[in-house]
Amino acid sequence: MISIARLPLVAALEPAEDMPMTISVLLPRTIATDTVIAVEYAITPLGRTLGPLFQALDSWTQDHVAEVESARRHYDGLAD
Repeated sequence: MISIARLPLVAALEPAEDMPMTISVLLPRTIATDTVIAVEYAITPLGRTLGPLFQALDSWTQDHVAEVESARRHYDGLAD
């Protein structure tokens, strides 16, 4: 399982001006205004169809993590 920091996740899920339908179709957003404002995300059945794609991406990432890290170090000027 890949962990995602809360703030980047929230920023990534925040509907962009030009993509509100995409976000709402895959990850509907509910804003709770009880006592403390909270935002809850859920995945729709359509969004769940992306599961195999994300599983394949996760598998690829695990298979190539050393290469990705090496490329990242090279890009950052910290080549092996």
